[in-house]
Amino acid sequence: MKMKAILASIGIAIIAAATGASAGMVKAQPGQWEVAMTQQRAGQPPATRTQTRCITQQEIDSLADKFAKPPVSAQETCKQTSFKETVNSIDWKMDCTGQITMTNQGSIKFDTLTHYTGSIKMNGVVKGNAVERVVTMEGHRVGECTGKESPVPGKESPAPAKPSPAP
Repeated sequence: MKMKAILASIGIAIIAAATGASAGMVKAQPGQWEVAMTQQRAGQPPATRTQTRCITQQEIDSLADKFAKPPVSAQETCKQTSFKETVNSIDWKMDCTGQITMTNQGSIKFDTLTHYTGSIKMNGVVKGNAVERVVTMEGHRVGECTGKESPVPGKESPAPAKPSPAP
């Protein structure tokens, strides 16, 4: 289950990555983005998951923070060992120790303001078992945000409006 939480966090970061970074670095358009991620594990068929969500300008402006700062966890200690951002790519490597000992290395390449491809390689040990996973991804902008998007996991969404009483 811990591995699913890590992959969900990576998925959120990947979706945010689809939008670009701080001024002067990777550029992309805010709006509704769709990202298809295919996870490959030894001995299992590939599993593809597609997510669509609204990416705001604020998320674009703080993208580097999503990759430059390792996640904080009481069970693991993670350290960013490399990070490089250019006008059309992001590359990173992170090493974690603790209950999960893992190296996470990823690369995202933008070919336009509205499309990217990338991959993440994870190698390590979880509860004494060797883990090797490769996640490939492709993201593209599908339109403007509607305001009716599903909430992002881990973020609270506003309470739905209550209907007005009939006159």
